[in-house]
Amino acid sequence: MNPNSNKVLTHTQFKIPLNIDISDVEAGYEKELPVFMSLNPLLAAPGRIQSFWSRIAERPEEVMLITAWRTQQALTDFESSPTYSEYFRGLSAGGMSPHTVSVDVGRQMIQAVLGVGSPTSMMMVYFPAPVAQEQRSKFLEISGLVGSVAYDRSLMHLRKSSSSPVRGWVLGEQERGASRYGVGVMWHFWQSAEMEETFKREELVRATTSGEKVIERFERELKEVGAEMWDEIHCRFVALPRQACPAI
Repeated sequence: MNPNSNKVLTHTQFKIPLNIDISDVEAGYEKELPVFMSLNPLLAAPGRIQSFWSRIAERPEEVMLITAWRTQQALTDFESSPTYSEYFRGLSAGGMSPHTVSVDVGRQMIQAVLGVGSPTSMMMVYFPAPVAQEQRSKFLEISGLVGSVAYDRSLMHLRKSSSSPVRGWVLGEQERGASRYGVGVMWHFWQSAEMEETFKREELVRATTSGEKVIERFERELKEVGAEMWDEIHCRFVALPRQACPAI
């Protein structure tokens, strides 16, 4: 597969004051709120597929903005465009310099899943650098938090997740403290926060008699492929407009 044909996601974290409702996108543009208008350079960028944002449940003053790009080149062109600095300044207005990473998700259609408004958990998994290709491939094959009814259509009503997890890999090494890491990303999409909590607390691996929980198997598999640590955040994404919104 030609990596240049893979879809790329950008994850951008920045701050928006808590008194601004970012879930009502239409109202935000009608009021011409600066933080909404500052997104226009992104929304007008060629090669952008769609963008979503959400407050981070664990740090509600911070926002996670995810954008799907057709190719890495489309992202590179935007980052080198004259309007990118305007976009960056707009996101910095909340007092936090935006932090962006790019994630290779291959041909997976994550933007279709993010648009349904399901509670989403996003896990960043850290591997001491350098990471071998075999190690990365094994991470991308881990099934994730998937229960016994995940692929049985007759039991769809019992599923606690709303779709299968999506996996990706952050482009380039990342610094954390004094160390450098390769970072895998995994998104899980849940029917509700309560179902996620119940799944993690109770769901057993059905194919064995060991009594091992699915989350215990998942964490064991992460360690077996060399993961040193992982972080998890929770979001409920809403879609941003598919094109720039002019001032009224």
